[in-house]
Amino acid sequence: MTWKRPLAAVIALIAVAGTVVGSVLETGVPVPLSQWLFAMAGLPLPGLGWLIASRRPANPYGWLMLATAACFGLGGAGVGYLLYAARNGATGPELGLAVVASSLFGAYYGLVWIFIPLLFPDGRLPSPRWRPLAWAGGACITVRAVGIVLTPGSLDSDVPLANPLALSGTAGSVALRWPPSPRS
Repeated sequence: MTWKRPLAAVIALIAVAGTVVGSVLETGVPVPLSQWLFAMAGLPLPGLGWLIASRRPANPYGWLMLATAACFGLGGAGVGYLLYAARNGATGPELGLAVVASSLFGAYYGLVWIFIPLLFPDGRLPSPRWRPLAWAGGACITVRAVGIVLTPGSLDSDVPLANPLALSGTAGSVALRWPPSPRS
């Protein structure tokens, strides 16, 4: 039981460090006020998660908040590094790691919009009838993250780098066109 409090602190520190490092990498030094405000908006989550997880380690809600905060921090660090690499022409295997980390931003938003409210306050579903929503939400979050990692082409309009982890051939074409867009 004594390892849970330090683990919660480490996860919270990773979330905070990732958020700050991502902000600095994204814009460079000096960091504009708007970027600091965005980073500050993400800092209450690891603090609250640490507080709940360290005081009530049996409550899964604190750990969910820490996982969500870690997705925010690591996703921010990944996006920040990709923008830094695009500005400075950096290449190498670390770009693949940054793509995986940046895909966690999508997981962050899915956790915040689906699981944080759904599992409030004790980390459990309100009733068994909510299980299909939880499963569907988890599947959507997973498909989105995997799609970001495997889709060929440019990573984003702001990141003009080719995805180093992209699928090629037919699998890449399917990943690029999934989900199908409605015809106009």
